Amino acid sequence: MLHLLIYAASGYLVVGAVIYLWGHPRRERAVAPINAQGAEGRSNLIYRQLAHSVQAVNFLVHSVTAKEHRPAAIADLYEASVRRAFNTKFQFITTGTPHARAFYPRNFAWFYPDLLDPATLIDDEDMQARVVLIERSLHMVLDTMRMRPYTTTIIPLAGKHFATVNYITPPSDSLLGVLAGIEQLADSRNAEARRHAAEIIERYGADIETQLALFAERLRPVVINKRTCLLLDAKGNMSSATDTRNERMRFVVSANVWTTFAKAEKLGFMGGEVFGRFGLEKAAYKKQILELFGRDGYVVNSVAPEVKAKRADNITLDFAHVYKGFWDFSHPDESGLFKNTADLIFSDPTFRDISNNCYFVSNKNPRYHFLHRYTTPAYHGRTVWSSFNVEFADRLMDLATMTGDGSYRERAERILIQLKNATERHGGYPELIDADGAFYRTWIYKSAIADSWFPRFAGVWSRAFGYQVRSTNELSSRSVPARIHARR
Repeated sequence: MLHLLIYAASGYLVVGAVIYLWGHPRRERAVAPINAQGAEGRSNLIYRQLAHSVQAVNFLVHSVTAKEHRPAAIADLYEASVRRAFNTKFQFITTGTPHARAFYPRNFAWFYPDLLDPATLIDDEDMQARVVLIERSLHMVLDTMRMRPYTTTIIPLAGKHFATVNYITPPSDSLLGVLAGIEQLADSRNAEARRHAAEIIERYGADIETQLALFAERLRPVVINKRTCLLLDAKGNMSSATDTRNERMRFVVSANVWTTFAKAEKLGFMGGEVFGRFGLEKAAYKKQILELFGRDGYVVNSVAPEVKAKRADNITLDFAHVYKGFWDFSHPDESGLFKNTADLIFSDPTFRDISNNCYFVSNKNPRYHFLHRYTTPAYHGRTVWSSFNVEFADRLMDLATMTGDGSYRERAERILIQLKNATERHGGYPELIDADGAFYRTWIYKSAIADSWFPRFAGVWSRAFGYQVRSTNELSSRSVPARIHARR
């Protein structure tokens, strides 16, 4: 019996290795099919197993071959990362390694939401490459999925063949990611990018409106403490950027839903009346979400009856959500809830990493699905995600502007300086860092150098300090505000 299991596992990995090498997005000859019509995405049993075998090989290869990067100045690291990330020989935008073998539509909302921000661009060639890859990535999703419900992940196998797979559960933010990608093109100063956005909306508009309807059909009314709200995950976990957390009735999922409808409305889908089409009113629906998840005066991660955690134990950093997303601080109640939640994070030392300047996803490791409990413990718990800290910093600067309290801007600056230091020390922009400041790694997993996530950091850095990461004006001790040094 043992021999049969060994043979089966070996065969599984051999098949995965062959497909991994044949369809890898960094292979130049793999690009051509993505520009052709008729890309095919399947999710039957065979395709799913092929996808799983490819991903298993991908992570195993990375765990063996990953190299330690050399420390370097952030300006040099940034240019090298951008050139690697936005190479038009690729099929789609990748995070880096190990995620180079799969495409997650949600990434346009969570991890690279403003790739065409002028403050992040190296030169015209870089800008043109990003436009090409954004369009190519969107076409891959829209061509392979058409009117079928979007999945969390699309994995190229060979030629025009793709496997569409849900890791870990069906998504709450794949449609959001697609809309965020279109929004980047539509809002760009670049005429070609705006033209691509218009063409995508014209060609796929009906398909996207079908996706919106399918999305809305899954909402269910929930009544808690006499408060009624429509939730997407009332019955079970729905994947988000923090998908390994085995939880339901989460704030981040509801924020995804509201933001999905808001972005679709902004882009003109359903005649610009998306909320109304589904019997909702934009401001009232947001208020319902805030009243439900902010009923204790701060934003809780989950309102599921089985969750007994109190105060900071039921807060997660993804509450800060995404760029141009849920939070706009247009009402004092909204600003107050964000402020109170941030203050709880700041006051709880178990939320801070070893530097005391960056913050974990949560102060305790969550309940995981079986697989992640033994392969990546702390993945969405007591680990520092660079992306969530950057979004937190961006919202804190908004909060400082709205409240007139400069201490929130100071907190944001300290987060960004710490991430800069970590990037220079590790020799690349880290996907996530463990509590001791090292790369998060387990027996099977080593976190990525997240090349394509780096521009989001660069954009927020430019906002905070007034110059670009790639500038020769390095942040010296003399240019760091004295108030920041006093608190370090």
